[in-house]
Amino acid sequence: MKLFTSILSIGLLVAGIARAERQQETQKHLYKVTLVNLTKGQPFTPPVVAVHAPGHSVVHLAHEASPGLAALAKDGATDLFQEELEYDNKVVRSVVGDGFTMPGLTLDVTVEANNPRYKLTLVTMLARTNDAIVVAKDLSLKLRPGQKAVYLANTYDAGVEDNTELCAHIPAPPCNNPNVDAGIGEGFIRPHEGLLQVGDLLPERDAFANNTAKVIVERIQ
Repeated sequence: MKLFTSILSIGLLVAGIARAERQQETQKHLYKVTLVNLTKGQPFTPPVVAVHAPGHSVVHLAHEASPGLAALAKDGATDLFQEELEYDNKVVRSVVGDGFTMPGLTLDVTVEANNPRYKLTLVTMLARTNDAIVVAKDLSLKLRPGQKAVYLANTYDAGVEDNTELCAHIPAPPCNNPNVDAGIGEGFIRPHEGLLQVGDLLPERDAFANNTAKVIVERIQ
């Protein structure tokens, strides 16, 4: 009888844990993602925020950029990248931020996730470069309501254009030249070495370091 009671108790405990986990997964977890521009002069294009399965990457370092990521890195275009994320069965959802983020300013994006085990990745472009992207990868969503986590984002060369730094190849003002081919690039995503000072860009305005952004993730529900 005692053995039966012990087995029954264990079964009820396991069932209770499983039920609690299912309830947690179906709860609405809402997060505010704040992008902070830490550069002295580089505008950020509208960021893409993706919620995805743990262990899955939407930006593959040391690999060739996807066509959608290449479009974002060259000109800040997000449509094709979002389409790729939509067809990726490891990506739960993606959201595009509303507008540019100027130096010293912030931009908020709200995103939903129904499982705190999911991860979050943010990607944006340094708009006065050939193909520099700011990436905050695999950020944790295991937060209590009201709790925040702060991360520094890294800067990468998407490897899809040559770093000419010529105004003829730069989409942002004062150049205003999007959709112009600037060569084939290095062919893989790697850490960016910063401004090379080989073209028209100005170091006092356009120079940047590795950590160009701060990302704050706050659970608001």
